Amino acid sequence: GNSIWFYLEKTLAPSGLCFLYTAPTPTPWSEIGYWGSTLVVLLLTIFLVLRPRRHPGWLVGWLSFLILLGPLIGIFRTSEYVVADRYSYVPLQAAVILLAAGLFHLGERLLRCSRWHLLAGTLAAALAIGLCGVGSWRQSQTWHDSVTLRLHGSHYGAASSARANGALGSVLLANNRVEESVFYFEHAIELDPDLALFRKCLGVVRIRQKNPALAVPQLRQYLSMQPDDPEAHSLLGFALAHLGRLGDAQGCLADAARRKPDDPETQRMLGLVLWQLRRLPEAEAALRQSLRYRPDDTQTMSHLGSVLVQRGARQEGEQWRRKAGQAGEAYSASGPGSH
Repeated sequence: GNSIWFYLEKTLAPSGLCFLYTAPTPTPWSEIGYWGSTLVVLLLTIFLVLRPRRHPGWLVGWLSFLILLGPLIGIFRTSEYVVADRYSYVPLQAAVILLAAGLFHLGERLLRCSRWHLLAGTLAAALAIGLCGVGSWRQSQTWHDSVTLRLHGSHYGAASSARANGALGSVLLANNRVEESVFYFEHAIELDPDLALFRKCLGVVRIRQKNPALAVPQLRQYLSMQPDDPEAHSLLGFALAHLGRLGDAQGCLADAARRKPDDPETQRMLGLVLWQLRRLPEAEAALRQSLRYRPDDTQTMSHLGSVLVQRGARQEGEQWRRKAGQAGEAYSASGPGSH
């Protein structure tokens, strides 16, 4: 009954429309507004059923609306969302037919009235159409892009949804609005601490803010829930390396490289950490592995050359350094726009 009332309310007074609405948990039966709306729907149905001869069209329209809406009112829930504006598009066709018929009869009556009544009716219709146009334009601003859509949702139907808040944080992060994304990731984690993904996202944000100390606990918490994610191991290793905790960083990067050996960036970072730990043979192997999958990386070429020189292979090391310099000069000469 509450779901049915939702669609009636949004049809008659379409304010605060949202791309999704989170169902309250638990169901607030103690709130008068919740069971009151169910009672209104029940009374309206009884009224139309008991007076079918007087209002046959209304009864047919109402029953058609209920039948078409039945599968969408949340009897069987598959997610945290029960209602959505789009679910009412087909069920409301019956109401549109009744509205059209009502407007047609109203027009017939106006045509039989005086000129002044006809003029007043025409002006009222024009005003109503204009107001609908303004309302549609204002609503279209909500759907302008992913950021405006989700920002609007975070203040209306999706305010209590951890997934919606986290998704908004992701969209903001993708648009380089890093500082704004922090609030929504933290709010998503507050709403659902067991939702692991947004802990990882918050860790990424902290790294981009050059604050690895705050990234580490989020990434560790994420990995306690998703231990097989190589990217998270790599991110944690990166953060630990920037904190000077090279031993811990090496362990995380080695885990990431073992899970995804073809990731050139992980192999490069592992090589750099091993180099700083003076474990030169292992550093050389990791840097070579990185160049295997990203052979044009001049920085890795240069680092490999330095490692080889320190290992005593000066000739090969200088060759890698020259190759890195020549590749960098060629890139500068051609310009980044040609790559």
